Amino acid sequence: MGALLSKSSMPIVKWVAEVMGWLMNGIYKIGIHNLGLCIILFTIIIYAFMIPLQIKQQKFSKMNAVMSPELQKISKKYRGKKDQASQMKMQGETKSSTAKKKETSATTAKKKTVKKKKTKEKTTKTKNTKETLYRK
Repeated sequence: MGALLSKSSMPIVKWVAEVMGWLMNGIYKIGIHNLGLCIILFTIIIYAFMIPLQIKQQKFSKMNAVMSPELQKISKKYRGKKDQASQMKMQGETKSSTAKKKETSATTAKKKTVKKKKTKEKTTKTKNTKETLYRK
């Protein structure tokens, strides 16, 4: 099928449009000949591909909200200083504070995972104990 998918001269846009066109044609060719259902299924597939990007964006947004006050303090500290040494110090402090926050968030995530595992173990033990009591 020689359908015109995109008139764009930009290679990336043209490539994305071609891939999306192939996906839509594939959905139609597998046996879903109702165009409305094809569009709905196409939309669901596109959303499924976008979920990882959405999750990363939300994590970055949360980290940025936490980091913003600290970065503002650093920029206030070096506000009037334009020399190269001050700029390097400011950049170093910014990098170190960002690294600290990333380490803190990674540690917090590990703690949450461990807490969930412990809760599951307790729940399993409780269920096993109840089952043993009912058997007797």
